[in-house]
Amino acid sequence: MIDQLKAQFPSAEVTEGKWGLEVRVPAADLLALARWVKTQGFTFPNCVSAVDRLDEGFEVYTHLSAPETGAKLTLVVKAPNHDPTVPSLMPVWA
Repeated sequence: MIDQLKAQFPSAEVTEGKWGLEVRVPAADLLALARWVKTQGFTFPNCVSAVDRLDEGFEVYTHLSAPETGAKLTLVVKAPNHDPTVPSLMPVWA
């Protein structure tokens, strides 16, 4: 899956996190990435949280699970202090 993800989203940075894979992308790629990972079985959004990095802005974390396999994935996107917004993922999982 990692190779496919990197091919589909060249801007993605993929690392092993405490809660499975972490995929960091620019906010502009978030919706497309969310739609794609849903087709890969990550159909359950567990929670959304954010960390205020003070001078660096916010990091928004979307924790997902794949119920069939038990795999976990976290999508991470930065939101700068001057415009602390990210696209809503409601259209993907609503």
